Amino acid sequence: MAQLPIHQPEWIGTAPVVVRRERSVLAPPAAVWKHIADHHAWPQWFKGLKTVQVTGAAEGVGGQRVASVTGATVGEVFTAWAPNEQFAFAIVTGPRVLAGMAESVVLEPDEGGCTVVYTIGIEPASGFGWLVKLGSKRLAKMLEKALDALALRAQADHAAGVGIEPEVDAVGADADETAGDDGDDPDGVAEAEPVEAADADAGDDAADAADGGEAAEPDSDGSDSKD
Repeated sequence: MAQLPIHQPEWIGTAPVVVRRERSVLAPPAAVWKHIADHHAWPQWFKGLKTVQVTGAAEGVGGQRVASVTGATVGEVFTAWAPNEQFAFAIVTGPRVLAGMAESVVLEPDEGGCTVVYTIGIEPASGFGWLVKLGSKRLAKMLEKALDALALRAQADHAAGVGIEPEVDAVGADADETAGDDGDDPDGVAEAEPVEAADADAGDDAADAADGGEAAEPDSDGSDSKD
């Protein structure tokens, strides 16, 4: 296993090899975040992962976890933690084919729900550039499937009304007076109505992809390699 530097989120888009995928989700960011923040459940929607174990704080910058993928185990340190907005981490221990690796998940709200933008930056170790570039195509496909599964989970939660506390609507002044007269609701506050819930890489898989995988040229499938 190699010891790797802690790359910040800003580095990811400038890495020698970049894999980026987007997925529209018909659910609010909170619905997606619910699954992102549940570290142990990542293998349920990101099939390249075998296990994810929290080894430090589960939330916040500086948190840590260990993920196992086919043929490798990687240690991760959280570099960004903004609930419902962004989660990023750097791989600090990984296979010798890597000189650096970091990942970022950004949730962008829109009219239909939100867009999930998942970006992975990889720096190959000396002599392994060709292998990492080939493996990046496999990683891109795995990431695509993972985001599809994540979207389905978030959307199912949202449709079922799971995950968000109900809102309490204030009644108008007239209703307030009426409630006060009847003695049923002197505060003039309506009964809470449940709001539809928040609906619903993978650095671990990247380590697997970096090991080789089944691949053709990465550039043709959405990954971006910088020579």
